[in-house]
Amino acid sequence: MGDRRAARIARRLRHDDTDPTPVTLHEVTLTNLLPGREYFYKISSGNGTYPASSAAAETFFVTLGVGDFDLDSDVDQADYGVFQQCISGIGVAVSQACKIADLDGDNDVDNSDFGIFQACMSGANMPYDPTCAD
Repeated sequence: MGDRRAARIARRLRHDDTDPTPVTLHEVTLTNLLPGREYFYKISSGNGTYPASSAAAETFFVTLGVGDFDLDSDVDQADYGVFQQCISGIGVAVSQACKIADLDGDNDVDNSDFGIFQACMSGANMPYDPTCAD
């Protein structure tokens, strides 16, 4: 990624939080992230910074696309297999491992989640639409 593009993204997405409480373990909760998007981060602590400034652009994560459980940029039969194993029913809480299949965020995997999954299904090697769940 070019420096100009990185600077433009940094200006647009910059968010800083400061907590003066001394800790040995840092925890950050991110909300309102969009599916299938790349996010960059840098954590500063005391006089040190991780990652180092020179590596900041290399430190990133990609959010899971809606229904793309195997992270191959499509929503297909392999993803349906994961979804199917996680079906819990209306109002039946899902395990931590199956929270990825709770597509409507109501702590169960049911027909409502299947409707979202079905809307996002693209087929093998066909990129999914990142706005499919909107």
